Amino acid sequence: MAEHPIHFRPLHDETLGLLALVYSHANGDPVATYSRLISAAVMAGALIEMMPEQMAGQVKLFMPGAHMAIKENPEIFGKSKKAQ
Repeated sequence: MAEHPIHFRPLHDETLGLLALVYSHANGDPVATYSRLISAAVMAGALIEMMPEQMAGQVKLFMPGAHMAIKENPEIFGKSKKAQ
């Protein structure tokens, strides 16, 4: 398994800019946005020889932080009833 430091920065300007760009290209469809970004993330993971269990572990680790970022920043993301 490849080992690489991965930095999760949900509120970083670059992260938000990429999210906004893809969201715009997906005509504001959050499912299409996710589909495009997860495809890119998996391809980027394959480039560094990431194994499926590594990616799954990172999702488990990062998803709570993503939900918290959305919940704590309604001025950026709007109000979310689902974010925990």
